[in-house]
Amino acid sequence: MSLEKKWKIIISGDKTSESGADFSIEFTDADELFGPTRKITISQNLLDDLVHNVRKYKNYYVIKALKQVVPPREKSIPETKNFIAIFGITKDKIKMGFLLQLTKESILLLIGLWPSELAQAIAKKVELLDNIITAMGQVPEYWERIDILLLEKKHFEKTEYIV
Repeated sequence: MSLEKKWKIIISGDKTSESGADFSIEFTDADELFGPTRKITISQNLLDDLVHNVRKYKNYYVIKALKQVVPPREKSIPETKNFIAIFGITKDKIKMGFLLQLTKESILLLIGLWPSELAQAIAKKVELLDNIITAMGQVPEYWERIDILLLEKKHFEKTEYIV
């Protein structure tokens, strides 16, 4: 399966890399995987678990390092610009990431997956998504590191739930 539509995020290197250079990561568009009419929502329980884990564990981090979010060419930037990128590295060194948008209605939408191999695996077996998301929040010992990236300079637009 060829997945062409990508979301691109620009990450501030001075907060996340030794070189200090900004870098980008491309996420496979969730609409391309699941279809434009099927929106995947993520439970706010994940955010609750992540916030709890940031306070309790040394392998969970919140970093204000998202400089820019660029949608696929065919899409316009969503009206609500509240984005969260969550990256995980398992103890087995497997890397994965999810790009989420918090809507004005306080719904957390999955809009992108990284890397493309993960996106393809989840497209074939959707249960993997729930398993990974649940593990990110509820199984901290499985992860070498979890990074929650928030917008660097802008504050979240007013919503009911803020990380």
